[in-house]
Amino acid sequence: MKRIFFILKEKWPEYILEILVITIGILGAFALNNWNEHNKAKTLEKEYITRLIEDLAKDRAQIVQEKKDTQLRLEVTMYIYDMITSDKPVFEDTSRFVVGIQMIGRTNRPKINNATFEDLISSGNANVIQNKALFNEIRSYYRNIPFEWFDEYTDRMWKGYLPLGIDAINLNMLLEIIDQEAEGWVDANKFNEINLKVSEKEFEQILGKILNSKEFEFETKNIGRSHRVHINFLQRMLKSEEDLIQELNAYLKTL
Repeated sequence: MKRIFFILKEKWPEYILEILVITIGILGAFALNNWNEHNKAKTLEKEYITRLIEDLAKDRAQIVQEKKDTQLRLEVTMYIYDMITSDKPVFEDTSRFVVGIQMIGRTNRPKINNATFEDLISSGNANVIQNKALFNEIRSYYRNIPFEWFDEYTDRMWKGYLPLGIDAINLNMLLEIIDQEAEGWVDANKFNEINLKVSEKEFEQILGKILNSKEFEFETKNIGRSHRVHINFLQRMLKSEEDLIQELNAYLKTL
């Protein structure tokens, strides 16, 4: 026992130094590990923010086009409705009128690029977004996308108006319209490039099915309303996207 006390008395500075070295080494390792983890988290946060901005930009591009196309559908719907409810309708362009009957019953369901957000949630990485207020806005945006309306809008087309529009036009003309649709004129940029030959007899047959038809009149009015509601939903989405993109870009600059 005396020998132990003697050794401790003689060498305690060395032991204290060793303890300090070991302690500093352990603390340094912890600090380095924490620094590495912090850097990894920051890098991951930047990646998620960047990907979210990219997804929103893609959504914005297609929604801008969808809004433009829907605005054209609404304008043509109003034109057709005015013609079928007029006491003395004047059809200056029979080709455009017939194609319009089909075109106004079309719609595109926006494809939302939400893969990054879903990955953020499902992977358990939501905590990497340090700005909790911003994360709540991101979550609110994706949770409030009107998917139910998109389904209802499409359903109204297929079950309401479109069968009547299809019934009004003979099969050969329908197939020609579909072929031209495949060439891309159905969007707002190319609609006026249509080239459909409609004989006087064919046009009279079409008018015979839609003029004085209360069902066709109602469904035309109904999809006109639906197009307007769709445009309003799209406009709200565009405003939300614009605001969120600005906030994400501003936050990205701070990382």
